[in-house]
Amino acid sequence: MHLEPTATDTERSLLREGVLAAHDFSALLGAVAHGVERTFGARVVNARLVMAHPYSPDVRLRVERIGNVTHHRPAAAGKHPIEEFALALSDEVVVSRNVTGWLEEAGLSLPGEHPAAVALIPLRAIAGVNAGAFVLGFDAPLSSFQPNQRLLLHDLRRAAQNVLSTCRELEMLRMTTNNMQEIFEAATMLEGGDDPRTVAQSACEILVERLGFDRSVVTLFNPHETDLVVAGSAGMEGSGMPVRVSLAERKALLATTYREAGVRWLEAHTEPVFADAARGAPRHHAVCLPLLVDGRATGVLYADHGENCVQVSPSRLVSLSLFANNVAARLESARLLSHVGRLADQDPLTGLGNRRAFDSALRREVARAQRHLTPITILMVDIDRFKELNDLHGHLVGDDVLRQTAGLLTKVVREMDFVARFGGDEFVVLMPGAEEAAGRAIRNRILAEIDRQQATLGREKWTFRLSLGVRTASAEDADKLLSEADSALYAHKEAQVRAELLRVLSEARHEDIGRWDHYLGKLLAVLVEKQPGYLRHAREVATTALAVGRALEMTPSELEALHLAAIVHEVGKISIPGVLLNRVSPLSPQEYLTVQSHVRLGEELIREVSYLGDVCGILRSQRERWDGRVDAAPPAFPGELRGAEIPLGARILFAADSFHTMQLERPYRPARSAAQAREALAAESGRAFDPGVVAALFAAHAEPPAAAARKPLNA
Repeated sequence: MHLEPTATDTERSLLREGVLAAHDFSALLGAVAHGVERTFGARVVNARLVMAHPYSPDVRLRVERIGNVTHHRPAAAGKHPIEEFALALSDEVVVSRNVTGWLEEAGLSLPGEHPAAVALIPLRAIAGVNAGAFVLGFDAPLSSFQPNQRLLLHDLRRAAQNVLSTCRELEMLRMTTNNMQEIFEAATMLEGGDDPRTVAQSACEILVERLGFDRSVVTLFNPHETDLVVAGSAGMEGSGMPVRVSLAERKALLATTYREAGVRWLEAHTEPVFADAARGAPRHHAVCLPLLVDGRATGVLYADHGENCVQVSPSRLVSLSLFANNVAARLESARLLSHVGRLADQDPLTGLGNRRAFDSALRREVARAQRHLTPITILMVDIDRFKELNDLHGHLVGDDVLRQTAGLLTKVVREMDFVARFGGDEFVVLMPGAEEAAGRAIRNRILAEIDRQQATLGREKWTFRLSLGVRTASAEDADKLLSEADSALYAHKEAQVRAELLRVLSEARHEDIGRWDHYLGKLLAVLVEKQPGYLRHAREVATTALAVGRALEMTPSELEALHLAAIVHEVGKISIPGVLLNRVSPLSPQEYLTVQSHVRLGEELIREVSYLGDVCGILRSQRERWDGRVDAAPPAFPGELRGAEIPLGARILFAADSFHTMQLERPYRPARSAAQAREALAAESGRAFDPGVVAALFAAHAEPPAAAARKPLNA
């Protein structure tokens, strides 16, 4: 494009009025560029208005127009030599028709891309100091620079100086608006949630990536250690940034900002805030903002930059303070949400995770185990007889036991394990990556610790035990894994209850048995009232039966069932009238059937106790004969089984009970001696009694009589 140069009075007036009509820097730069184009008849390809920044002498405010697009770009002083040259001019207007030669004469460096010609128009403020300068580049060398052209440039210059202050005010308003908009957008980018560290890290990244800082740190007050703890940072690699900032350092920047709860703006700051001084630079510009909640500092936001591009100014300091307030509010919200989340996931009595927290952890760990094909173990824990403890000693004692159990579990599990109160008196331990052996080891450590604590308690104090169930899987459905661990728990609980029951039945007085198991205690109390020596007799039968059972290599669980059956084998007699039990004269057939019915009634009574199910079969068959005869004396009852069909425990109990009963004095007969009792057993060996059982019984008590035992039915 080629424009004919003009400098008529009319044209000069129109161009000057166009500049005077400008209301902001963009319009002003456009009007001046148009006037210069009309003056020289050449196209302006690059127009810049350069001014010293009102808040920082080291920063240049640059408005650049390329084509029809205008950019506002601050830059550090000294970055653009031609612009600095223009700002240093006096009243003269400089026009270089050939820019290459002029740059060399002026001693300025030659930029990589430069116009063919330039026009430099300085703008002077009222005090005589240059307030700015226009730098305009042409697309072709200028043919001449005539006096009328110089006059027109001075007209444009004076007109621009007249509207410069108005444009500056509008520019400052624009900058403030832009700052507020920028801070608003930055605030909306802050990450929320219930993790204060996530919020802090997000704030640091926004300060660096969006707001022009080189580095940023957020520190939060730690009330437990009375110092500031770094919660997030950006751009701090190699800075020697500590994890904590001590508030005891009275002159330290962060500590001072926290104590005074006031904003600190350090321009060209030389004090090293951390171990470095802004990446080794001799100075840096920093801002320190307190994070205020209800007027109280909860932490400090720090940001700095090595090259000042007006990241901080009086107007921007206001918006940065608003950003810091927004960060403080988000941090406080995250802290409260985290606290509420912890309360929602925490059992208030024990401080452990609750069922909600456990369900979440279980599904997370099961998914991880399935993904990585690693094992996962669950340990279910239950306090035995906890309801009875509450009933006897009150809920405060029960609460103390719950807290002690929680402390015991957290003491013996691994650091990575998750312990939760599952509900009531149940706890659960989630052990990610633990093999079955590790789960059993933890279980054994818990049981050993319980035994150690019990050993320190007196007999008059309450003692309690834990039931534990372990389940391990490498890729299991969460509900199925939990269900199987729960089943294992109840199996262990039943085993412990039975073991404790055996101890009580074998050692305690019948009056005390009811304190442990009310139902069994009542049954035995009634029976002892009818047969005062029953409990001693039952324990003797149990001792003999266990000796025979061990000789016949019964398993521990079978021996336990036999032991329990021996203690309660005659509870059905509570329904038999005492007159029949103590009759001196012989019983009628009908009366004998009534007495025999105690076997079936005893089975029905014991079946009410859930953990004695395997005892019922022994009780039901304890009067079956080896030969199955119902017409013999005594007859088989109920006459359903014979020989090896009869449970071994029932065969042993029948022989042991008969052996000891014959040695008791009854109203209807005198007591027999042990030798006589053995002879009677030998006579019925292979008939009423299992010959193998009889032989084992004789071995346990004394040598058998000379009479040979009869062969079994199936021999």
